[in-house]
Amino acid sequence: MAVINDAHEQINKYELDEIIALDAHSLQLRYRFGKSLLNDARGLAVVGEELFVCDSNNDRLQVFSLAGEHCRSITGEWKRPASLCVMKDRLYLVESYNPEEDGPYEDRQTRGRRIFVLSLQGDTLQVYAIPAREGCEGNRFNANLGSLVCFDGKLLVPYSDCYSHVHFEIVALLGA
Repeated sequence: MAVINDAHEQINKYELDEIIALDAHSLQLRYRFGKSLLNDARGLAVVGEELFVCDSNNDRLQVFSLAGEHCRSITGEWKRPASLCVMKDRLYLVESYNPEEDGPYEDRQTRGRRIFVLSLQGDTLQVYAIPAREGCEGNRFNANLGSLVCFDGKLLVPYSDCYSHVHFEIVALLGA
């Protein structure tokens, strides 16, 4: 599965986001879907027979069957979901934050610095703060740096600090 963003000549540059699914053996195109629903599609996660997609500019997750049928939309307290992974029947979501485009000053203290632990139905079970380096409160998840990755019961979270240096932090979550 991959996200295709055809932004070359569009007024709304996210107008044509869609998911494509290729055959695992022949790499031939099998399905195209989500084009009318997605507005800046980001991270993908497959759970059982469903595909979860971060729909960043709509502040929600879109859930599709693997055949491309839209099953449901999930909203929560997050804004601009950027990356998603699954581990032990839990979804881990990180939001992005762009101070030039996003919300009031109060949001700057939390947005882009939280990991949401969700049930497969989309209920928020827990929220963790992304660790900040001492002396710098500007650390933010940057979706351009890469994806959230689950490995061996830990999360690998890329983020940039207030000096635009890239860090990769391994975050061990309690109960993960």
